[in-house]
Amino acid sequence: MDSGDFTVRRMADFLNAAIPSPYDESRESGRLQCGDPDRPVKLVWPVYRVTREILRQAERSNVDFMVISRPLPDRWKIAENVYSPWPDLLRLLLHTGIAIYAAGSGLNAHPRGPSALLAERLGLSEPRAGLPRPQSGQVKIVTFVPREYADSVRLAMSQAGAGRIGEYDLCSYRSSGEGSFFGSEQTNPTIGEPGQMEFVPEERLEMICPIHCLADVITALWNAHPYEEPAYDIYPLHDFRDPRQCLWIGTAEEPLSVEDLVRRAGDAFPESSVPEPIGLLQGRNLCRIACTAGDGSAVIPYLIESEADALICRGIGEEAAWELAECGIPGLSLSRGVLEPLFATAIREILEPLRGEVGVL
Repeated sequence: MDSGDFTVRRMADFLNAAIPSPYDESRESGRLQCGDPDRPVKLVWPVYRVTREILRQAERSNVDFMVISRPLPDRWKIAENVYSPWPDLLRLLLHTGIAIYAAGSGLNAHPRGPSALLAERLGLSEPRAGLPRPQSGQVKIVTFVPREYADSVRLAMSQAGAGRIGEYDLCSYRSSGEGSFFGSEQTNPTIGEPGQMEFVPEERLEMICPIHCLADVITALWNAHPYEEPAYDIYPLHDFRDPRQCLWIGTAEEPLSVEDLVRRAGDAFPESSVPEPIGLLQGRNLCRIACTAGDGSAVIPYLIESEADALICRGIGEEAAWELAECGIPGLSLSRGVLEPLFATAIREILEPLRGEVGVL
């Protein structure tokens, strides 16, 4: 395919599908910020934050599409009587015609996102998200089955793709009740006779299902269900993301002291300033290290639950830092010198499938 056929709309759709949705839609929602949806995209530039100089450099380099970390400010919330650089920056942005896409906080939940890369750069083993990914792009199927057939229907639906949550298969919920039906003389009911009212003990069977498997699962339901006309309902599921999905936890091969952790962070990111300690405690053996390239304030309630020994984050509020210290968990706050290359690396890896169709700076 000619790269000129790859448009801003297609690039935004690709990123929407690849990057997890943010956990805080009101504050950190990402997605396409500006740009002509039909404009061709030949060159993409991932940059942590947009500035006038970056925009001028992007224009000189013929960049068509930029991916930034956080959304642009709402122009309607910029006070007219208070100086702000944003109006001038937005005017320059509109002049260049470059499309801007904000990855948002959900990028930290991606398996190759900045939080996961942070744990990897620190040399932590087996880093995993604090919570499995959400039920994105799924529906819930509810059907009603005679009790003796419930297991076989559940198995058939599962084999077709339903009932998977994280690393668990055959996930379902069943509740008992009574179904009723009256078949006409043209029916051939499995239970009862045509022209008679029937009451049958049934199981309400509920299973989640990825949308792309829906047709196969419904076909499996029909083939396994004993009824001539099986009843089923399909419910859309809201894509909710928990902050724990942006918290990646890895294990140090040997217990670390707080000083060791500071040195390790400094060695992993020599190009940046030394991480700022948060509630630094002495004499601790640190094994399980929680990492997030996002705001540490959002994940503090889950640190004790996850049995983390330390937290490394983008930054943290004063009250949250106090809470972290009261929990007895030391922390490190990262500089932009750490976050910017992690962000750019994550976006480049996400865009790797498009190699040959678009260029990436």
